Amino acid sequence: NRTGDAAKDYDNLAKALTDHFNALESKNALDNLGERGVWTPTLTFATPGDLNVVYSTLVGDYIRHGRRVIASFRIVTSTFTHTTAAGDLQVTGLPLVPATDTGFIWTGTSTWGGFTFAAAYTQMNSALQSGSSIILFSKSGTALAAANATFADMPTGGTVVLRGTIAYRV
Repeated sequence: NRTGDAAKDYDNLAKALTDHFNALESKNALDNLGERGVWTPTLTFATPGDLNVVYSTLVGDYIRHGRRVIASFRIVTSTFTHTTAAGDLQVTGLPLVPATDTGFIWTGTSTWGGFTFAAAYTQMNSALQSGSSIILFSKSGTALAAANATFADMPTGGTVVLRGTIAYRV
């Protein structure tokens, strides 16, 4: 039997643990309230031309909580050839179109391979313009103006690895 201060301390600890576990269960319940799904990302250019892509990995998933969407993609090619393609690199196929907020661009993370950037470009992030479901890729580097990745940054006959996550509002 616990009495006095020891009993109060035990009761306070038990209540704190119960509150903690109830909060964890509520958090998990909130996570389960969001809409979850899969989507098929497609690697292309503004003008695909004779682009030929064979995917060894092609996965997209998303979760939506209210108006907020977090979409992820994983693309690995086993074949990637083009001679008449032109324009910006794009990933298409997002399941939910972003809201139209004038001048707003959502950016996200990306991991990449199979690119040969000119100059000193060393980083690349995913970018999604307001009202557009086309993911573009912005390359950057020290003392360089940011620019979109294009067909010229991706040699024909190479292997492309492109993974990313982007959050946006619908």
